Amino acid sequence: MDENLLQVRRGDRFAFGRNWKSFVGLVDEDRIRRAVDSLRATLGVEDLAGRTFLDVGCGSGLFSLAAYRLGARVHSFDSDAEAVESAVRLRRAFAPEASGTVEGGTPRSCLTVEREATGVSPAVEREPAGASGNVVRESAGASGNVVREPAGASGKVARESAGACWTIEKGSILDGGRLARLGTFDVVYAWGVLHHTGHMWRAFDAAVGLVAPGGLLFVSLYNDQGGQSRVWTAVKRRYNRSGPVTRGALIAGSALYVYRAWPLLRIARLLRGGAGPADVQPRGMSRRHDMLDWVGGYPFEVSRPEQVLARARAHDLGLLVLKTCAGGLGCNEYLLRRPDTSDRPAGGRELSDPMVTRAPSGTAGAQEPVEPSDDLSYLGGTRDQPAQGHPG
Repeated sequence: MDENLLQVRRGDRFAFGRNWKSFVGLVDEDRIRRAVDSLRATLGVEDLAGRTFLDVGCGSGLFSLAAYRLGARVHSFDSDAEAVESAVRLRRAFAPEASGTVEGGTPRSCLTVEREATGVSPAVEREPAGASGNVVRESAGASGNVVREPAGASGKVARESAGACWTIEKGSILDGGRLARLGTFDVVYAWGVLHHTGHMWRAFDAAVGLVAPGGLLFVSLYNDQGGQSRVWTAVKRRYNRSGPVTRGALIAGSALYVYRAWPLLRIARLLRGGAGPADVQPRGMSRRHDMLDWVGGYPFEVSRPEQVLARARAHDLGLLVLKTCAGGLGCNEYLLRRPDTSDRPAGGRELSDPMVTRAPSGTAGAQEPVEPSDDLSYLGGTRDQPAQGHPG
């Protein structure tokens, strides 16, 4: 039997995929637009045309779809079979033209699938391991031409004529052998995933290894609140080892605690002429599904910014942006960059430092101002939206 499913049945793991399977039915073009806008803002780019994008623990696949809509060649994986099924369902509904496939055996990126299907090398070629460090490079030529489509009802913003694609497979960030065969990517995206593996730092190191020279790593990790984090660990463990009645009570009690400031916030918003909190988040997520994910999300590990930054420095990664949850309950977000130590071929696109203006060189600890947000990156406190769950 699948190890992930065995852990769920033993009460050692939350059924993340089941939650995402329910969420996928809510996805529409408005949620996708929000996800696309969020990804643009997170990475500081207008599009991802000509770039490769790895979605670690893709969940529902919403942000894989966002990257695909922005023109990237996307490879997604998740250790939960139901999450993989959810992402495939999402791709079928909103990106049926994507040329990727689901692979259950030897991992193959959409680049390999495309090459096998068409007999033509795509715009991005994978070099053999060696001095280049198995770098994903871009080759010049007609196949690398970018075709931009006007935004419309479909929400498409950029595509590559050489077949921008999206591959989905079942796999784990802890499976070193599988990861080694994937190569490296221009953008590695891991929102709210690594702290649910049961081996957070090992997973972090593995994610770093998937970033190409000059590439970006975006991770969000739960903030360490000391005693409060230990209490939430106990709540999550109890949830996964209990029956429906106890689970319902834990969700209700947690929601009352997390959303305790909502009545006052709602009144304040109405007085300012704004609307009350809606179910649709700025990132396109759902409050209900995020709350279930938060209460049940186990395994559960936490970290402090200084720990993450020390780990990043050990890998020679530079910090571009740090967005904290102000010491509260939720995730700290990190945008990191691997130095570009390789020469790119003529016509290849560099991944620029789009957000260095917010965290200039020489300020490794620079921090973004933490603005009030409706996003689920913050739990508790006095902000407009106090809740957190990891996305698809």
